[in-house]
Amino acid sequence: MDCGGSTDHRITGLLARHWQPATLTIALSARTTVVLTSYEAGKILVESKDIGAECCAFPTLPLEGPLGLIFAVVGYFGVHGLQITVNAEAPVRSGLGGSAAVTVALIGALNELLNLPEASAQDLCQVVLLAHHLEDGLYDNTGLQDQAAAAYGGVHLWRWQYADQLRFEIGPPVIDPAELASHVVVAYSGKPHAGQRRSSFQETFRKTGNLEPLIRISASARAMSDALRDRDYKAAARALSAEADTRSMFMDPTNPVREDPLLSAAYDHGCGARFAGHGGGGAVWAIGEAREIDALRSAWARISTQRGSGFVFPPGLSPEGLRVIREDG
Repeated sequence: MDCGGSTDHRITGLLARHWQPATLTIALSARTTVVLTSYEAGKILVESKDIGAECCAFPTLPLEGPLGLIFAVVGYFGVHGLQITVNAEAPVRSGLGGSAAVTVALIGALNELLNLPEASAQDLCQVVLLAHHLEDGLYDNTGLQDQAAAAYGGVHLWRWQYADQLRFEIGPPVIDPAELASHVVVAYSGKPHAGQRRSSFQETFRKTGNLEPLIRISASARAMSDALRDRDYKAAARALSAEADTRSMFMDPTNPVREDPLLSAAYDHGCGARFAGHGGGGAVWAIGEAREIDALRSAWARISTQRGSGFVFPPGLSPEGLRVIREDG
């Protein structure tokens, strides 16, 4: 989850750099796992329980399919004779950074498999940048925050420092995820987010060239980081609500998720909340005092039952990002 997204894209990060663009990310405990096993030489098989399976004969890569990003990573490393099995605990198109998590995990696994120098310490900065370049090259106009959160885990404030190259600064952990977990709740709305790669926020920014919302969004991210360091969860809720209000100015006013019952329930319980990712469906998350979050969790469960779709994620945040396990034999 994030507060301050959209400031990490190339054009927004470059143009807003004088105002120190920033994003706060919180890593959910729902993990994405990538398993590599041997397969027929010259071929690559990718299997995902949510998307399906696809096989190709290297070096022809099916980049336009739903598994195209995975094949792009394989193409970069120039390997074949592999079966890649993906298991994601978060739904596809939930807005929770699933594609970035898969990419980061696969890069880490291939670094280890090929015994590349990066594998000795898994240079997370290099993993983040490679994952970003591949996704941005394939889909255009993506950011860095999802890859950074997937690689590093935990709760962090990122400062985007773009100039002649992409750079980011990561400070110390903002708060222990175990301590924050009782103050956060996440639900899947039951409706996948809109499939477009460029958000309505990004589209509107390109049309207007207005930097003020980006400045305000970054200020909200920093305010939320400060509030979490102070364990002031009401202030954190206000910061997230302020960020969501700024972002809503750049969303389609007819978008039905603006009046979604999940958001309304969060506001009624005194919590800050917003949809993850691009919005337009997917997951929604909220932050607030533990007592209000407990009540909101029950309210969201009732709404999901009434809708007949969606669910509330089990409590838990992850202090850990990329983890590579090698099983020889």
